[in-house]
This record gives sequence, structure tokens and C-alpha cells, in this order.
Amino acid sequence: MADRKIVFVNPPIRLTKRYGRLAAAGGIEPPFGLCYLAAVTRKMGYKTLIIDAEALQLDLYGTFKEVLRHNPDYVGITATTVSIIPAGELARRLKFRRPELRVLIGGPHLTALPVATMNENPGFDWGVIGEGEETIEELFRSLEERRDLSSVRGLVFREKGNTVLNPPRAPVPDLDRLPLPAFDLLPDIPCYYRLSMQEAYKMPSISLITSRGCHGKCTFCSKAVSGSLVRFHGEEYIASMIKTVLAYGIKTVQFKDSNLFMSEKHLRNVTRAFKRFRGKISWSCSARIDDTTEEKLRLAKYGGCRQIMYGIESTDPKILSLYRKNVPLEKTREIISLTSSLGMSPKGFFMFGNPLETRSSLRESARFMLRNRLDDVSITFFTPFPGAPVWEIAEGLGEFTRDWKKMNYFEIVFTPFGLNPEYLVKFHKKTLLRFYLRGRIILNYMRRINSWRILKFSFVTALSFFYYTLLPQRRNR
Repeated sequence: MADRKIVFVNPPIRLTKRYGRLAAAGGIEPPFGLCYLAAVTRKMGYKTLIIDAEALQLDLYGTFKEVLRHNPDYVGITATTVSIIPAGELARRLKFRRPELRVLIGGPHLTALPVATMNENPGFDWGVIGEGEETIEELFRSLEERRDLSSVRGLVFREKGNTVLNPPRAPVPDLDRLPLPAFDLLPDIPCYYRLSMQEAYKMPSISLITSRGCHGKCTFCSKAVSGSLVRFHGEEYIASMIKTVLAYGIKTVQFKDSNLFMSEKHLRNVTRAFKRFRGKISWSCSARIDDTTEEKLRLAKYGGCRQIMYGIESTDPKILSLYRKNVPLEKTREIISLTSSLGMSPKGFFMFGNPLETRSSLRESARFMLRNRLDDVSITFFTPFPGAPVWEIAEGLGEFTRDWKKMNYFEIVFTPFGLNPEYLVKFHKKTLLRFYLRGRIILNYMRRINSWRILKFSFVTALSFFYYTLLPQRRNR
């Protein structure tokens, strides 16, 4: 085993493909799944590397050369829907050059469509479905002992020309049993990773995850990987992750947990972990409006939280009912106001072009953004992803183009009946301009400038913003 080598790869995808014209303002997240898997295989004794082609902005050929340079025995690739095509092409080229090389694929797209993904991409030998730490360990143990792979839960693989789908594996029950993510295998963290300008109060900045699973029932969301069973890292594990990123000079952390306010006990663990470092690092998080209380907000503020992001999506009751987000708008207004009054910055996530969307519902959502104490908004286009309940019914609610390359939230693949893409883009630009070109918002951003690095990022973000909102939209070819 000591001479076996595995290279994990985050596939090559340009930031312009992920964020469109807003690429320069977008965040670059570490590939958390690969960091956990790499920690597992390294603990098993395999020589382990990570190539984050997205962070390094390698092209397909550059990634191909970099993988071959390390002469691995195994290659493990993760892929979202928007990156599944470059992932499949990378695997195809690697297998063409080295037919004996074994390639694994994992991530949300494979998990949602395991058999179809394997059938469409002959370069993948094995697919790891869902949370992969226990599956990949059992897979490699089975390969070492030459055991039948049909007993490995959570695996899809090829056998005699057929695609075999094994029974699913239960989510990892105790997250603290996992080794700390192998952040040390990533490229220079302060250089290659960052939060967006909306979240980066100080730089360098990075995102972390302290829980898995979500009890929400939002129909636009896929829970294929971690499911509904909510599990948390404990205080000591969280403190160890914070200590690790502090060693890289990180000054701001954003928690990418789907909802940090799911459990008051977990929120207390997070705040206690941060208090150990006496204000050396600030943080932000996402929360559901219906899980948010004044007590939790005060607890977050005590722990050093600077910003809370809320998924509002739309103000139209019909759309929210379709999404199973039946939170009264008055409650949303109350929580936004309370967050602001406690000295934290509220940010709202919205989607345009939802099923059942009308020009009137778009105007009402825009009006809500302008009339409440939101300091930031993120407005994306509704995108039905594989694994989400709405994926199955999207074609009955509007015009839906299942083009994996465009499924990034910033290109339109779904248009509700009665609207057209040109209007949605025009209204999107207009709303962003109306929201951000206000004195209060501009002043907020000026107050955030506390270093040369933030000043430079602010300037680049502003250029990106005006490049998108003021220049004519390019026609798709």
C-alpha cells in the first residue's frame, strides 16, 4: 500500500463559467469533500495529493499533464453539475493515455444521477455516491483484499460491460470520527481561496463546514449527498479547524453549513470555539428564518458573528408554497430588522425566474429588497438541479434546457411560462443597480475597506459589477 498513490482532482472550470461576467467578484471555495477523502486515504497509508484545477485556473490540458506528472495509481474526481463535462473529459483523456489507471467520480451530480453519469462517461471506473469517506475506505480495502465490489455500499461500478448500482450507504453518523480535512494538500490557501466581496470583511478569507444534512424541505434544493439527517462536528473539532486556518493567516470564515441555526447546542459550540481565539477571526453564516430567534442571534453576536445570510428566494406566496417555504413575510422582515439592530449584517438570497414567476412577483421581490434593512443581496436565476424535487416537474412549469454546462445559477436554463430570458436578465441588472447604487450601501462598503487587499478586491468587484450591469448582454452562440 505504501507505494500506491491517489491524486484527487477538482476539475478544471473557469470562474467565468461558474459566475459569468461577475467572475472577478466571486468566491473560490476549497473542495471540502476532497479534503476529507484525502485525509482518509492518507491515514490508510496511500500517498495522497490534491490538484485543485479550479483554484489554480488550469485548463483541461494543464490538468491532464499535472495528473500524469504524479504518476498515480488512482485518480478521484469530484464534480458538480456544471463541472461534470470537464470531469468526464479529463477521465477520458487519462484513460486513453493510461488504460490501467483507475478513475473514481463523486460529488452531487453523480450522487443524483449515478447510472446515467457512469453510462455517459466511460472514463469513470467507479462512482462514490453520497458521503464518500466510509465508502472509499471500504473500496480500497476490498481492492487490496481482492474482494467482490458488490458488497461495498454507496458504490456504482462497471462489471462485464454493465453498470452495477449497489445499495446506498447511510450517512456518516459521527462526524468527529473523521480525520481533520487535509487542508495542507491544497495550493497556497491565502493566495488561491477567498470569500466574495460581500462576505470578506477582512482578508485572507475562507469557508468552512461544521455540519451535514438539512431538515428543510425546500423543493428547489438537492439533498442527495448528505440527506435530511442532521449531524454536527463538536466544539473541539471546530476549534481544531479554526486553529488550522488561523495558521494560514485567515481572518474571516464563512460557514457553508446549510443552516447554522438548526441547533442551539451546535451554535453554542461554534461560539465557544471562536471565543478561544479572542477576536482574532470573524465569521458569518447562513440561517433559516423559521429557525432564527432573538436568543440565537444574540448568541451569534456574542461569538463574533458579523453577517447572517437568509434564503428568502421570493416574496410571492404561490412560489414560496411550491418551494415549501411557508414563512410569513412579516416574520422575515422582523428577523432582518432584529439582525441589523443587534449589529450584524443581514444578507438575502433571492432567485429570479422561479416557476409561477410573473413581472408583478419580480417587482414585489425587488421592492422587498429595497424597503428592508438588507445590507447585501445575492440574486441568482432559478436552476432545477438533479436530485431536487422540482427537477422532476420543471418541464411542466416552463421552458427548461438541461444543459449541464450552463447550470451555474448565473445563466438561464429555465424560463417560467409568460416570461422570456431577455426580460429576466434586464430586470436582474436593473435590480442590482437599484439596490447597490444607494448611499447607505455604498457607505457600508467604504467602511469595510481596512487593508490594501480589501481595497484592491473592492475595486475589482466594482468593475465586475458594472461590466455585468451596464454592458449589453452577449448573445449565446
